[in-house]
Amino acid sequence: MAGTDYVLNRGEGQQLLLSCTTDSEVRQVYWYVNDEFLRAAPATERVFFRPSAGPLKISCADDHGRNTDIQITVTEL
Repeated sequence: MAGTDYVLNRGEGQQLLLSCTTDSEVRQVYWYVNDEFLRAAPATERVFFRPSAGPLKISCADDHGRNTDIQITVTEL
């Protein structure tokens, strides 16, 4: 969720879930973290990743050229 702070336990390898809501004609989405390509996935697939601590920009682009960005902050304890 945009603007959310996530607190993870250091050393546990916790992951965050990336998911998006798309129009029915979208088949593929492309995930980016801090403007670096993470992976492509079918629009309905749930994608997990291990975030680094600090502020993150997460972007999702679809196969029709639409893009959405959110900002979150990850803290490790």
